[in-house]
Amino acid sequence: MLAILKVQLQQLKANPSTMLLMIALTVLFAVAMGANAVTNVTVYTFHDPKLSSADAEAWLERLNRSETFEFVLDAEAKAIDRVTEGKAEFAMRLLPDDYRLITAVEGSANLQALTHYVGTVYEEELTIRAAEASAGGSSLRGELEERLASPALRVASSEVATEEDFKYDARVQAVFGFALFFSIYTIAFSVNALLQEKRSGVWNRVILSPVSKTSMYVGHLANSFLAGYVQIAVVFALFRYVFDFPVGDSFGTLLVLIGVYTFAIVALGLLLAGLVRTPQQMSVLIPIVAVSSAMIGGAYWPIEIVTNSALLALAKVIPVTYGMEALKGVAYYGYTWSELLRPVSYLLLIGVVCMGVGINLIERRSK
Repeated sequence: MLAILKVQLQQLKANPSTMLLMIALTVLFAVAMGANAVTNVTVYTFHDPKLSSADAEAWLERLNRSETFEFVLDAEAKAIDRVTEGKAEFAMRLLPDDYRLITAVEGSANLQALTHYVGTVYEEELTIRAAEASAGGSSLRGELEERLASPALRVASSEVATEEDFKYDARVQAVFGFALFFSIYTIAFSVNALLQEKRSGVWNRVILSPVSKTSMYVGHLANSFLAGYVQIAVVFALFRYVFDFPVGDSFGTLLVLIGVYTFAIVALGLLLAGLVRTPQQMSVLIPIVAVSSAMIGGAYWPIEIVTNSALLALAKVIPVTYGMEALKGVAYYGYTWSELLRPVSYLLLIGVVCMGVGINLIERRSK
């Protein structure tokens, strides 16, 4: 078995292009999706000549109390050019008692939210100023801030989570989803090498040597397992330690879960190998299975938003479903091993069944 594994690993070392390509695609897609997940919207701001720089800074200090929008002071020409060239969504002109928003796209959700927020800030500030002016310049603002800091009545709110509630972070979804998706290609094409050896006659020649058939299977499948495992582990390490994505605090738990998922995908690849007659048919089938598994299993989008009962039923027999459930459980909720028992058990069950059926089908075809 070790001799077969060594040969397969040497072949992988000599031609690692498939693995490297899958890692690069995972990083590319996850970074692109993660960039879209940034919720902070920058608004480049400039002030009218009638408004002093000190007053403009005061308005910016008040506006930047938002957790969604970041207001950055900029030159008028640069701010407008950013919007015109598509480098920024918004620019804003500050007036003494008013403002003007500049955008290239009207009707967006961000524009509505920005208009509401800036309007509210201006309304509150101008109301306070008017009240101070009518009171003869008294310290109304200071008294108001003191009362707000220690109100006479506090209102506490709480909510009850239901089964329909779920956490969602586009960065986590992208990393886990694309890592599991692209690993299917690496693993399945590695398993396809087994069919190619059977087709070319290498398999039968090796079996005539002291190497047993069991050693041949174990060597090939161990190579496929290592290729998929290393690919996912490298991606997770990159996004946790380099890109600082919130993939969970327990990286060791993620590594164990990767192993269970990889085992299930290796077994699925073996089942596919048993269902086809030639390596060429396998090469055609792999993308179909990979894409459909990712779509149905919740790799592209959260499975919690799927309402179609037929798709949800299909998802129950797809390894990606349980891989995403386990990984997101660690990242979002800090699942313990007792809580991970369900998805891990299903992955092991799928792996054992697929491997048993796949080997049986391959051996029948060989007779």
